[in-house]
Amino acid sequence: MKLPINDEIKKMGQIFDNDGRTPFHYCSSKFNEFCQRYK
Repeated sequence: MKLPINDEIKKMGQIFDNDGRTPFHYCSSKFNEFCQRYK
């Protein structure tokens, strides 16, 4: 799995949704959900 370059991460860190969360946060929470379900 290839992580995005730092610029990409910085860009994502500057985008907020209505709850003030970044897409990165959203991705990691979805990922955690997935892990919890299948461990």
